[in-house]
Amino acid sequence: MDQLDSLFAQFMRERKFTGAAAATLRGYESSYKLFRKLMPGVRPEEINKDLIINFFEKLQTRERDPMESKKKIGVENTTLYTYKNKLGSFFNWLVKKGVISTNPFKGLKLAKPVERNRKYLLHDEIQKIFATIGFSIHCKNNLIKKRNLLIIAFPLLLGLRKGEILGLKLTDIYLDKKLLLVRGESSKSKRNRSIPINNEAFSFLIDYLEERKRRAYKNEYLFVSDGSDARFTEHGLKHMLAKVIKHVGFSFHMHQFRHTFAVNMRRNGSDVVEMKEVLGHADIRMTYHYLGNFPVEDCRIRLNSLSVEGMM
Repeated sequence: MDQLDSLFAQFMRERKFTGAAAATLRGYESSYKLFRKLMPGVRPEEINKDLIINFFEKLQTRERDPMESKKKIGVENTTLYTYKNKLGSFFNWLVKKGVISTNPFKGLKLAKPVERNRKYLLHDEIQKIFATIGFSIHCKNNLIKKRNLLIIAFPLLLGLRKGEILGLKLTDIYLDKKLLLVRGESSKSKRNRSIPINNEAFSFLIDYLEERKRRAYKNEYLFVSDGSDARFTEHGLKHMLAKVIKHVGFSFHMHQFRHTFAVNMRRNGSDVVEMKEVLGHADIRMTYHYLGNFPVEDCRIRLNSLSVEGMM
């Protein structure tokens, strides 16, 4: 292990100790791995702005893996921003440790990412997803079908993140109060928060719990795997979503349900402060980011109420 690899391993240990989310850690790992692949043999003292520009140029022109042959050459601006954020965190750490004098990303301007895709799902898309899970996809048993429906209902109706869903335990559910506890250890914000379970989500939850109880499952986690009384994993979720996507004929991902939840909360009159608490954002700017994709058509009623006579 060379000096830079050793420093990165120390950085990762510290981030784990301070409670960085698993997905964040994977992002650091994959970004650094590609950086080392494209810029082999780099020593800490060689890290500067010219090196980073060289790295980005190689990103744009690198030969793809044969499995990625259908992808176009080059990368999106959003991808460049991801590398800037992930590698930049490591470089900031190197600055604090006195290993390098300045973060090479400082003063390096990147073109802002263009929002190409709608982040929320439409009504017809949601209906098709639920119908597919409920009627079209063959499940091993009723428990798995009801589990899959609840897994989609939680981010769509309660705004939960993927990791928060998979981290739920039976003891986090308070049926008498119709409350759900998201523990800090499974939340990106690292804070506990309680979420009222709305009526439709509660109905999906009761259906699943009754079926689970009937089958005498004992696992402490709320969601169980397809084949045994074991915790449902991220790999299992990925496999389940792939089956649904194949049937519905359009692509989507779990986080779009959370964005759809945010758009519908705002559409139904919730203010941004209320949304921040339910979504579990540490910074209200992130909540505003969720609303950056708000449907323009929803402004029509307010726009139509404006008139010259009614102006101040």
